[in-house]
Amino acid sequence: EKASNDEQTVLAVSSDGRFFVDQILTQENELLSTIQNTLDRKFEKILLIKADESARYSAIMSLLDQLQRAGIEDIGLITERRLSGVGGGGD
Repeated sequence: EKASNDEQTVLAVSSDGRFFVDQILTQENELLSTIQNTLDRKFEKILLIKADESARYSAIMSLLDQLQRAGIEDIGLITERRLSGVGGGGD
């Protein structure tokens, strides 16, 4: 299900390791407080993480660990399917 920016908080992680909270570039040292403040203003208290497929796996795991230690545990992951190259089946 697509995230609605009005209701859900989305943390995007770019391939070069930058973080965006609801599409706003956020420095890593401000990330946890920004996420918590954003969640506090929203009805739905779930953080959705949308990581670029080229983002480092270890960076995502470290981020999840930091979020859990900060008490942010309602976390979901957003995935996108690539449509190019689909359907090259066996005719």
